[in-house]
Amino acid sequence: MEPALEGHILAGRLKEDDKKIVCDLTKRKMLPRNILIHLKNQRPHCMTNVKQVYNERQQIWKANRGDKKPLQFLISKLEEHIYTYYSRTQLESNTIEDIFWAHPTSIKLFNNFPTVLVMDSTYKTNMYRMPMFEVVGVTSTDLTYSVGFRFMTHEKEENFDGKEVSNRDVVKKIMKAWKAMVESPTQRLYANALVEFKDSCSDFPISVDYAMTTLNEVKEKIVRAWTDHVLHLGCRTTNRVESAHALLKKYLDNSVGDLGTCWEKIHDMLLLQFTAIQTSFGHSVCVLEHRFKDVTLYSGLGGHVSRYALDNIALEETRCRETLCMDNDICGCVQRTSYGLPCACEIATKLLQEKPILLDEIYHHWLRLSMGEESNEVAFCVEVELKAIVERLKKLPFQMKLEVKEGLRQLAFPETTLMSPPPRKEPTKGAKKKVDIARSKGKITSTSRIPSSWEVVDSQNSDSQPSPSPTSSYKRKKSARLVVDVIGDGHCGFRAIAKFMGLTEKNHLMIRTHLIQELIDHRDDYVEVFAGEDRYNYILNGLHPPANTKTCAHLVDKWLTFPDMGHIVANYYKMCVVVLINLEVGNSESFFPLRGPPPPGNQKTPILCLGEIPNHFVLISLKNGCPLHPSSTEWHNHKKEDAVTWEDEYLDQHELFRKLMAIESGNKPSKPQKESNKAAPILLDTPEKPKQQFEVIAEDEEDSMSLDLLQSLGL
Repeated sequence: MEPALEGHILAGRLKEDDKKIVCDLTKRKMLPRNILIHLKNQRPHCMTNVKQVYNERQQIWKANRGDKKPLQFLISKLEEHIYTYYSRTQLESNTIEDIFWAHPTSIKLFNNFPTVLVMDSTYKTNMYRMPMFEVVGVTSTDLTYSVGFRFMTHEKEENFDGKEVSNRDVVKKIMKAWKAMVESPTQRLYANALVEFKDSCSDFPISVDYAMTTLNEVKEKIVRAWTDHVLHLGCRTTNRVESAHALLKKYLDNSVGDLGTCWEKIHDMLLLQFTAIQTSFGHSVCVLEHRFKDVTLYSGLGGHVSRYALDNIALEETRCRETLCMDNDICGCVQRTSYGLPCACEIATKLLQEKPILLDEIYHHWLRLSMGEESNEVAFCVEVELKAIVERLKKLPFQMKLEVKEGLRQLAFPETTLMSPPPRKEPTKGAKKKVDIARSKGKITSTSRIPSSWEVVDSQNSDSQPSPSPTSSYKRKKSARLVVDVIGDGHCGFRAIAKFMGLTEKNHLMIRTHLIQELIDHRDDYVEVFAGEDRYNYILNGLHPPANTKTCAHLVDKWLTFPDMGHIVANYYKMCVVVLINLEVGNSESFFPLRGPPPPGNQKTPILCLGEIPNHFVLISLKNGCPLHPSSTEWHNHKKEDAVTWEDEYLDQHELFRKLMAIESGNKPSKPQKESNKAAPILLDTPEKPKQQFEVIAEDEEDSMSLDLLQSLGL
């Protein structure tokens, strides 16, 4: 191929065989540049560049996730691999606050080795800048295992202030005095080391004050004179968990992945971690070093005690032979109190009596050489509890039934969660972008229109509802008899539906959940109704709440929209849905379920009526037998055979509406005829018909308010 085509899009595109190679090597965690090198070696005349490899990897990543949201993908993977997980969301919001998960093998190891756990947080692991809290433990072979991981939205920290020390010699002197103080084996030596530390830090009163106050309060937890009398198995610092952080970040590669990507990397790391631990257990059971063979002292330990424990016992035996310590005061017994293993004085006694070390004399932590036992689920049964839940559910009121159903749905279908990740934080480092600088100086050269004054006010006060159109004179009143107003924060349509169902406005997220479940369960039907996948996906994404669910007034695509969502509401709740719209904006319509007959009985189902005024929805109570707008065109085109009878229930109300429209059209002046002679037009001076004035009689102020709103809707 011509060298001039190097880098051309068409010349460098990947072939199908190349795409398979990229997919296979991506699964093997090979870097893009190494994948490109492999392709070049396979085909010397290959014109592909690394950008196209990155693009193909991105397509593979999207194909693996499908149409799932980031947290839906994460929950589905946790369920697929039987992880134990727990999550919390913010109050009155679906934004995740923290999430914890633990691998099933990690739980087995924790049940087997629960003696010592080390915990610490690390940062720069994900695109949301959520701190990651990791818990690790230690096995009998002295290997680190991960217990669980928790991602948090924030971490409380104490603020520290101190004086910087720049002289290296002074720093070395202070650190030497600090180490001597912390590593003091006895309380008497600790007191002497504390005096030396004061002398070394005489020019730094903050350090002296810290040693005299804070350190004095926690000295039992960090100074050897006290920690040597605690069973810590050699874990006196956070070095073990810090090493685990370093290993994990090697797998993460960068800090721009979402929580699903973090889980994938952590899962790969855990697989190798468990393999190394299982291998160490096998070595301890099957392999015994020559120095322990045919030795009376170790005759009963081979294959039953970890090799790490045997090494510690051998070191203590060497100290015993060198010092000949038989007294407890000389020995110190640190091996016994801190590790649970025979100390020098105990070993000296065994050597004099020529007796072996018994397994009962070793702490059980060092005797466990397996990953853990499977839990016994033979006696587990929940049939009685499930029957009791069903019986109790029948007796609950309708509002409580919906709450219980939502909880059961989340338990049965966790992969359909509506949780959203926290918003990405703005970077705090680096120079400002040119656009930001221009915006701060008022030198925007964009062709987009300048926001009006009321739009600026709305953007600065996100909790307020959008400002109404100047033509709307609706006065908000919550206690109206015929009209129920709701909070105007972009969720107003879903809040109105929740009020009609007997719930509170705070349950608007539950309404979104119901409609999303309706769309997913009957995907093929709605793809046909919306005439394609693109419109279907747009409606589905619009039903998912935004990251900040407190307000979505500025996100028009997250609002309740008609006629797209009319049939979704009608299908899920099995009722007629009516939307009243001002004639200047659109046409009012009635929406019936597309499938299933109406419920049996002579009584009509309740009608959900929503009034749509500019940028807002309200709930309207219709009187029985009132005129009803005609059914939507989509219902006539896509209804199932068993749903035909829905319209029959409301034929009389449809007829009343047609009669009203006929009367209304008869009162309107006829339109002037078209000109028949352009050269000599005939001009008719027809006097304008005076408008009739109707007197509105209302029983009270609330009825008057309701009538004003209905008139503004064109009724």
